[in-house]
Parts: sequence; structure tokens; C-alpha cells
Amino acid sequence: NSLLGTTPELIAQGIPDAAYDPIEGDDPVLARALKQRNKVERDGQLSLGEAGFELPIAALAARAREIEATSDDDLLGLRAKELRQRALLDSTEYRESRQAANTWTAAFVSLKRAGVPELTTATVRVSGTQPQGLPAEVIRAIEDLSDQYAFFHAPIEFPGVFARGGFGVVLGNPPWERVKLQEREYFAERSPEIAQARNASERKRMIVAIQDANPTLWLSFQSALRHSDGESHLLRDTGRYPLAGRGDINTYSVFVEAMRSLVAPHGRVGVIVPTGIATDDTTKFLFGDLTAGGSLISLFDMGEISRWFADTGGLLRFCLLTIGGPESGRHEADLVFFARSISDLSDSDRHFTMRPEDFALVNPNTRTSPIFKTRRDAEITKSIHSRVPVLRLDGNPDGSPWGVDFLRMFDMANDSGLFLKEPTADSSPLVEPKMVHHFNHRFGDYRGVTLTPGTEVRQLPTPVEAQLRNPAFETKPRYWVNGSDVNDRLDGRWERAWLVGWRDVAAATNERTLIASVIPRVGANHKFLLAMSADPAFVLLPALLSSFVVDWLARQRLGGMSFGYFVMNQIPMLPPKAFGDTPPWTSERLATWLRPYLAELVYTSWSVQGYGRDLGWIGPPFVFRKERRDLMRSEVDAAFFLLYGLDRDDVEHVMDSFSIVRTKDEKEHGRYRTKELILDAYDGMTAAEPGSPFVSRLVPLPGDVAVSHAPRDGTIPGGWISWDDVLRGHPPPQAARQRGPGHAAVPPASPPAPLRHARPEPGGGSAPASPASTRPEHQPSLADVLRDDDDASAWTPESSLEPSSIALGMGVRHRSFGEGKILSVRESGRTTSLLIRFRTEQREIAFGYGLLEFM
Repeated sequence: NSLLGTTPELIAQGIPDAAYDPIEGDDPVLARALKQRNKVERDGQLSLGEAGFELPIAALAARAREIEATSDDDLLGLRAKELRQRALLDSTEYRESRQAANTWTAAFVSLKRAGVPELTTATVRVSGTQPQGLPAEVIRAIEDLSDQYAFFHAPIEFPGVFARGGFGVVLGNPPWERVKLQEREYFAERSPEIAQARNASERKRMIVAIQDANPTLWLSFQSALRHSDGESHLLRDTGRYPLAGRGDINTYSVFVEAMRSLVAPHGRVGVIVPTGIATDDTTKFLFGDLTAGGSLISLFDMGEISRWFADTGGLLRFCLLTIGGPESGRHEADLVFFARSISDLSDSDRHFTMRPEDFALVNPNTRTSPIFKTRRDAEITKSIHSRVPVLRLDGNPDGSPWGVDFLRMFDMANDSGLFLKEPTADSSPLVEPKMVHHFNHRFGDYRGVTLTPGTEVRQLPTPVEAQLRNPAFETKPRYWVNGSDVNDRLDGRWERAWLVGWRDVAAATNERTLIASVIPRVGANHKFLLAMSADPAFVLLPALLSSFVVDWLARQRLGGMSFGYFVMNQIPMLPPKAFGDTPPWTSERLATWLRPYLAELVYTSWSVQGYGRDLGWIGPPFVFRKERRDLMRSEVDAAFFLLYGLDRDDVEHVMDSFSIVRTKDEKEHGRYRTKELILDAYDGMTAAEPGSPFVSRLVPLPGDVAVSHAPRDGTIPGGWISWDDVLRGHPPPQAARQRGPGHAAVPPASPPAPLRHARPEPGGGSAPASPASTRPEHQPSLADVLRDDDDASAWTPESSLEPSSIALGMGVRHRSFGEGKILSVRESGRTTSLLIRFRTEQREIAFGYGLLEFM
């Protein structure tokens, strides 16, 4: 059941020079011939061209036609047919053709050491021209390798079929196995203690030790390793599988390429394979060739294999794949994903079609398939891709607006020798993906977790809110690494005191798929992939990575369990210049509007103080309050839905696809609260007009000093510097000005321009800002801003009023909400908040920000 072997006309499809290591000799003619794509000639001769000999395929084809023409309607005819078949297999033509093909193939898997017959170019030539001239020991070695690796040469075994151009139909359910030998699986039954080693480094040491302790097992392992290496070399380096023989090869992709080469020009291939054939990076060349050439007829994803074949216990997704021959002439492929029953294939809404240009639009780097559940998913995704560029477009110097780069910091296997079980004075935690979540690097804690050698903890305990409200609290990792090792990995690539990354282990059917987070400048294992960029707006990218719209777009292309770089690169991401534009719901730049949300969501512990400072917040962390965080996240999500151009119905459709989020909400709140909060914010933003911008539902507003922790001894209270100063890289001020007794000042890094003036943008250009902004940048008080304003005399800035002078019923005027009356005054620590009834609503406003005129 192996198609590892081949015949030369199928091998020679542009073989790289590196493929000739196993075929040594001084005959460059054969080397050149093998680089050409030889074929079965019309006269049926299988030719090696310039090598000067031909395999007698024509004679075999003639014998095959005789066999096919023999009637088998009765026992005598059936007997005659059997005898002719035996005669073909015993014929000189068959034996010599098979030997020549075996000789060429064996050269790639033969051991290269003393005492083993050499298989060189000269050997291959002799086998094809003078087969009786090979020494007996060479013939035996070739036959042994043929048996060991199960060489199979379809044109020799089916000469009549290939004389007619190939099979009309090829059906198969090939094995799904990695070619690379897996040490843990190999020793699972032979030596469980090796299989259960804590890490790869320890396992390798134990394997070396069996060389003396158990030489029989050692030799068996070396033989299996050699067999695996030989198969890998044959698949990668012969040129027989130029599309599938790449990366971490799985046999199913090799079989698909082989089966495709066996089919006639107008034939069909039907095969059951993992859905990764269409979505994985290692198969992108094969699948891209299928789509670009119009060979893909249909692909029906049937979900996890264990749902259909319970005994497998597998989570791998599989599909029914149909491929046409080279002259099938199809220009559209019919696709269905996430089918849960055969009847789903009859649901027209689940079918969508993709033309070659659609694959190039949605996955421009890999040309792999998206995994849309419905036709509407396809329409929304294509529409977004037509407006928003992907994160990084390969081969295009202008195709990476963010200039993003990636890093795998510490490999759990190869770097395990660097891991520490206990912290030291200079050590740094080693972050694992399960320890982080959206806007929260303190999500998973190893405290109290019992670790068993050879096993993994899939889900860690999550700290309670009371713990997360402590800005000094940090979760416990499983390992630590030396801080110097962290700096070595980041040296010359990243200088900031924080990192951005995402979980590599993911699935399109999980509660959330793209789980990104900001973490301190610490160690990170290879399953938490890091991104970095020199663009000053990069500090804002975590908000985008954690949004529902980007998560949903990720789901449309993630077919496996790994959220690799190739997936991230092809997600549409708003470019940095978008954060310098003024969105329709506010008169502020997007960066100015967004950063208070990000600061309060992310900067909740002292360990990410550097991130807060790079956002422009100079002060202590913010208090972790779940209710406020839910509201803030919903407003950020609504903003990105608008910026990606989704209408309200599209937003509902996207949110309804997050079924686990819905289920959890309904269990906790009795309704789909997350969706309701987002739609409410979306409606408020779409209703905003010039002069009547959207106002956050949070009181105090996001990023307000009133919701920050008390400063440490010797540090300044909280405050904002302007976004322009952030972009200019100005250092934070060393002292703060007070705006009132007990209230935090906000020190500008340089004298602020009046709000009515245009301000530089992150992506170039400028955008006007209005005095009626819903949330000034907080860096100056309103009195500071209005000093040069012609209308400033009409205002009595609140910074000149003592809190003790405030009286209930006092009339006030707010720059955004208009006139109102004070209903109550609330003291909370150092903060005074006023509950004010305006004409259309009630709002709680933090006193001390220069937003109010007292009448």
C-alpha cells in the first residue's frame, strides 16, 4: 500500500541539484536527463532521453491489451486471462523495466557506507541498458530495498492504462502518518519511561543511554530512524513530489500528488484526506497548484474524524476531495466546511464557490482555502479583503504596512536545558500560552497544580478578581529562565519593556480563536508566538488583535490546530495610518480615542508599567474591574466592526457565530450579553454626528485617574501625555502639576496646541480636532487648552473651584452634554465624582478635569 517508489518519467520534474547526492558517478548526461520531465511517448516507450536507453513499456502495453481483450465470461476464458497475466509478470520486459526503475529509486535510500553495494549513475545506466551486467550482490541489494520500502511503479504495473493516458478514476483513503519518526510514539510500548520523559532533552539523554543498557532496542531504533530518513530523502529530494515533499511531510499529501499524476487528462481523483490539505502551510504548494490550474472540483469538510469513526478518537478534521485531470477545464471549485451530516451537503446555503482569483484574494500568500461555514461568510470576508490589506504580503516590498517581524523565543524541546524549576535573583518567568488571555497576562496560574512527568495540564486555574485587583500580584509559571537569556533572544530586535504575542494552539471552533496578549519583557515558549514592529502605532495593535472582527476573520482560514505565522500574515489588519485618522463617531484621532481603553484593560499590574508608559499614561496601574472591562471591550469591538465596514446585520451574523461565547453568557446572564453590549455601542457610534459625538457609557471614562491605583512612594499620580509626544518619543515628565487638592495632574511633555488646531498623525497627514471632543486627551486641563481660545472668557474652569464649594442643585455646563444640575457628590479615595442630570441623560463625571463650567 505504498507509492513511495516511482518510474523515471514521474520522478524527473525539475529535480534540484542537491538531489544527486545519492547518485554518484561521472555521467552528467543522465543527471541532465533526470532534470527534464520525461513522459510516456506516443509509441509507448518510457525514455530516459539523453541517457541513451528506453524501458520497453510498449511491449508491456501490448501484452496488457491482450489480457484486457481476453474474455472472462467462462472458466476457460478466466483461466486464459490468468495465464497471460502470469506470463506478463514473468516476461523479460517486465522484470528488466521493474529492475531499472527499482535501481534508480533505491539509490536514494541505500546506505552510503563500506560493505554496502554502491548505487551510482553508472549502476542506473547499466540497469537500463544491460540489466544482466549488474553483479548479483547489487541486484540482491536493490531487491531488498524494494521489499523494505515497497517500491511501486504504476506505469510498469499498469502499462495498458498508461498507454491510454492514465486512469479514468482514482479513489483512495491513504494513510495519514508523519514521515519523521516520532520518538515518543516509538518508545510508548517499547520503553514507556523514555516516552514519558519530562522534555525532549531528557528523552534524548535516555535514548543515548540504551546503547549500552539495551543494545537490541538501540539497534531497532537506529533501523527505524534510518528507514524514516530514507523515506524522507526519497520524498524530498527525488523531484517525484515537488509540491508535497516539503516541510513536515505527511503521507496523505504525498499520496494526493501521486494519485493526481496517475489520472487521465479528463479523469477524476476522489480521496479522503485531512482538511489540512486545503488549509495548512505545508500543503500550500500542492493546493495552490490545484486551484491555480482549475483542477480542484470540490472539497467537502466533514468535521472531526471521531464524529464519524468513534474508534479513532481523533480530533483531526477530514474532507472528501475531488480533483480533475489536467484537461478538466473547471474554473470554480465547490466547497462546504463544517458539515455535520450527509444532509448538510444538500443545503445550498452551506455551499460556496471559489475561483482561482478568490483564493488569491483571501489567502494571497499561500493560496490555501478559507473555511467558510456559509455563503454569507464568504461574501463578508471577500468584501473585507477588498478594502483592508493583510498584515504581510509575501514578495511585495510595500506589502507589510506594519513592518511586523516574528520570533519564537524558547523551544520547549531544544531549549529545555535553559529552564529553571525555581526562580533566582536574575530569573524571568517563562510564559506559556495557557497563562494568558485577551488583555490579561495573569490568566493562568501554576500555583497548586500537581505536575506529573510526561503529562501536560491543558487548563490552568484562573486567579479570582480579588487577586487581579492587586497590582503586585503575578501568576506562577512552570519554569523560569535567566534574564540574560531573554535579553540575548531579543538583542537587536526589541528594546521595549513589554512583548506582544498570541497562542499558537487554536481552533476555529473554540470559544475564541485568536488569543493575543501583552506580556512583560519575560521569557515565552515557542507556542506563544511573538510579534514586533518599529512602527510607533504598534503599541495599539493588541486592541485590534483581540477584537471579535479580527478573531472572526482568523476563523475563516484556520483549518487545523496551529495558528502559525502564515495564518496571521493573511488576516486583514487596519494599517498604522488608520490610527491617525479621525473615525466617524468622535472628533479625536483613533489613537487618541483608543489608548485610554487599552491602558485600563492591559495595565493592571506593575509588571507591564512599560506598556502603560508607551501608551502615554504616566502613573500607577488601573484597577481590574470586570464590569468596566466588559463595557470597554464592547466599545472597542464596536469601533473595529465599524472601521472594517460591517453593517449592523453583519455584526449580528458575526457575533452569532461565536456559539460558546453565547452559551456562557446565557448561563451567566440569561441572555447573549456580549452581543447586546457591542450592538448598543455600535448603535451609539453610528448615530454620532459632528457636534454630537459618541460618549462612552463608562463613568468615569476609560483611562480616568479615578480608576487607577494609588501611586507608589516617590512616584507621581496618574496622568496622560499627548499622543504627539508619544510619537515623538518624549520622555515622561519628572513632576506633575496639581489641578486641585488630592487630584492627579496630567503633565504635558510640551505646551499643547489648542484643540482646534490640526495635529500630526501616526500614519502621516493630519486630522482636525474640535473643542467639542468627547474626550480630550487628558494631558492638559481644559483651562490649559482654552488659554488661547477666543471663547475662554466664557468659562470658569473647575480647577479653580474647591470640592468643598460644590453644592447640590448647582447648575453646570459640560462641553459635550450641555447644561445640567448636580444631583449628588460622591467621594472615593482621592477622587470626587459628580452625578449630573443633563437634558437627555444622567452622567457621573469625575471632578478635576476641566470639563465643567459652574454657573
